[in-house]
Amino acid sequence: MERDYKLFKNKFGGRDFSMSLVYRGFEQGFTYEEFWKLVGGKQPTMHVVKNESDHIFGGCAFEQWPTGDGVPKRDNKAFLF
Repeated sequence: MERDYKLFKNKFGGRDFSMSLVYRGFEQGFTYEEFWKLVGGKQPTMHVVKNESDHIFGGCAFEQWPTGDGVPKRDNKAFLF
């Protein structure tokens, strides 16, 4: 866990950070609208997904998620895992 924290801290420019859960599909529903209502406008964000085969993957974005304007944003620090 400490190694993972150091890896993400490095990606966050050396700043300390904390995380909070803002969306969980099983609790809020797997709808586009609910996802954007809770995640839109947030930054940075980490998304962790566990699929039906128990594979875990995700991504990290450092730029603010658009709030619904549909305009994609470039994020040169973003990564997938």
